[in-house]
Amino acid sequence: MRRSRADEIDPPRRTYNEDLVQHYLLAVSTDNPVIEFLSYYHILEHFYEAVFNDDLLENIKSKITDPGFSYKRKKDIGQLINTIKRSLQIRSETITFSESEALRLCLSKYVSLPELISKLSEYDESLLDYYRTTKVGFSGGNEVDLESNDEDAALKLLTKRIYATRNALVHSKDGDKTKYTPFKDDRVLVKEVPLMRFVAEMTVLAESVVQ
Repeated sequence: MRRSRADEIDPPRRTYNEDLVQHYLLAVSTDNPVIEFLSYYHILEHFYEAVFNDDLLENIKSKITDPGFSYKRKKDIGQLINTIKRSLQIRSETITFSESEALRLCLSKYVSLPELISKLSEYDESLLDYYRTTKVGFSGGNEVDLESNDEDAALKLLTKRIYATRNALVHSKDGDKTKYTPFKDDRVLVKEVPLMRFVAEMTVLAESVVQ
């Protein structure tokens, strides 16, 4: 943030992840809304594997330490295996995980909805109502009421909106109804950029280290 007086300049008090900073700098330096949105998205994507693995490990730990669990019962072991199977996917002999679920976990970990609401209101007070009442035209991203009393439900809807928009920008298969058309859809995409930016900023800040 620029300051008007030299005596107001303060040295940095945090150390930031260099990879995240590079994505952030690319986002704020471009006039292309696609590059801007995806650069902010890549900041969250950086943590997908870590947050997903942590969540899966916690689920497994919770099950095997439950008083009702016994490693001697095939039924209990089978349920544990099913839990792992539901979380992981095998594609072309490679084990993968749900990216949309990883995004939801990142949002749950790093994003404070009250803070996000405050930032969006300060930036453009019409955005909260826009997200609540309007789908993302080119991606089909759903409406999301960020001011809902049910924060878990709001985060799930926020995940779907962001992920649908990301997919429409990245994938452009012939005949795909949810794909981005350059220039034509820019006006709609620009509305999604502030949402992605503030989410990314909270993530970068949460992963920074106080000096």
